[in-house]
Order: sequence, then structure tokens, then C-alpha cells
Amino acid sequence: MNTNNPFELFDLEPCIHMNRAQLDKAFQRIQLLYHPDKHACPIDKQAALTLSAKIAKQYAALKTPLGCLNAILKLHSLDTIEDKTNNDMEIMQEIFAMQEKLIDLKAKDDTAGIKQLSYALAERIAAIESAFMLAHENNNTSELKKQAIRFSYFIKFQKNIA
Repeated sequence: MNTNNPFELFDLEPCIHMNRAQLDKAFQRIQLLYHPDKHACPIDKQAALTLSAKIAKQYAALKTPLGCLNAILKLHSLDTIEDKTNNDMEIMQEIFAMQEKLIDLKAKDDTAGIKQLSYALAERIAAIESAFMLAHENNNTSELKKQAIRFSYFIKFQKNIA
């Protein structure tokens, strides 16, 4: 069992949005197999406890889109997005323009405008996700990094709208 690859561990295809029911079912199945309470020997119990904790950590990572994205980056031996700093001026300008627009819409109490901005942002994120998954399929590490950083910025901005 490869506990370093959460997709392999849970027998799921790499993607940014995991099917939560499938992930939960896979997690429960694996935890039943390797649960520490199944072992009487203290050494085996400790080993199972360590394994169980690692399984739980991988499960938690796949519960969020950013966690899935980071897991895919690791499949390509790339650093996670939290480990990266990047000053992609094009993205920074796009995010800055959206932030200014959001501030203006909130000041005007324009809920319809905020909703429209939210939809536009969701479409932008979907396009980034598609580009990221295409880069994954083509093993294009430079494009993976680029799209991962974009995804991170836009997901963080999306939280400001909610």
C-alpha cells in the first residue's frame, strides 16, 4: 500500500474535486483494515496507529480542492502550493481588479453584481482546473506549477466573496 499517494491509497483517479461519497467509503474501508484496535501486540498496535494517522491525513487532504491539487503536484514531485511564492503579474493584476470590483460592489450593496462576479470567478476557476488537469495528463510540470498558483490565488479570492 502506497500511503504517499492518496489517490492510489484510496483507489481513486486524480482530480481536483473528489466525489465525497466515494472518498468517505474508501476511507472507512481502509481504516477498518488497518485500525489500531485490531492489534493486541503493542508494537503492532503502535505501527497501526501511525499508519492510521497517515491515512487520516491523506483523507483530510483530499477533502478540499486545494488539497487535491497539492496531492497531484506531489505525484509529479513538485512542491505543494503552500511552499511556493510567485509574483505572476498577470494573475496579480487580474485578482487586484476583481478585488477592486468586489469592494465597489459591496460599497454599493449591489448583490446582483456580486453574484455576477461570483459566477465569473467560478468560470475562471473551472478553466484553471481544466488547464491544470490537462497539464497533469500531459506530465507538463511547468504548466502544472503555473495553473496551481493561479488556482490558489483564485480560490483564496473566492472566499472573500462568500
